[in-house]
Amino acid sequence: MSVSAVDTAARDGRTFWQRGWAPGTGGNLSVRDPDVDARQLITASGTDLGRVTSDDFVAADLEGATSKSEAEPSAEAPVHGAIYRAVPDAGAVYHVHHMEAVLCSQADCGEGATVFENVEMIKALGFWDADDRVLVPIVDNRHNLEELARLVADATKKPPAGERPPAVMVEGHGFYAWGDDPDAARRHTEALAWLYEWSWERRR
Repeated sequence: MSVSAVDTAARDGRTFWQRGWAPGTGGNLSVRDPDVDARQLITASGTDLGRVTSDDFVAADLEGATSKSEAEPSAEAPVHGAIYRAVPDAGAVYHVHHMEAVLCSQADCGEGATVFENVEMIKALGFWDADDRVLVPIVDNRHNLEELARLVADATKKPPAGERPPAVMVEGHGFYAWGDDPDAARRHTEALAWLYEWSWERRR
């Protein structure tokens, strides 16, 4: 089961790289270990998502620690772990450095969120009513990953429940999106990318 989930995540990572959402060694992906709920399988530090395979995932606990026999996990493993703790149903977390998302985060940081409404694509995030609105919270970027993890975990609870999407944006950095499995995380990532592009184009 874990191999299948990791293979799916690796495929998605290569797609994100091709779309320009994870240039260089930017971006990271994880799935919750189905055998150990308090463990994640996450891309290793320095992984190029353009070439990522299932062999590039390492096991780490939700604080980002791993055994000495494992490669070094992504430095952002504590952030992924904080999402898994805050969102018990999350089975996969994807982090991308999407250009328009970053631009929107810098423009909207004073408001604390980017708002999407009156646009059909929010249905891909689970919002089906005609008057639904989606608030993606924006948190400050912190070089201390434990601090960033706390900010992201807190942000998963901030918007009202009816406006709470499966995502948090880090200002000037990129967004984390999650779902109950890799397919849901990919769907949410793709929908958010479209929404950020739509939002930025409307401002130009």
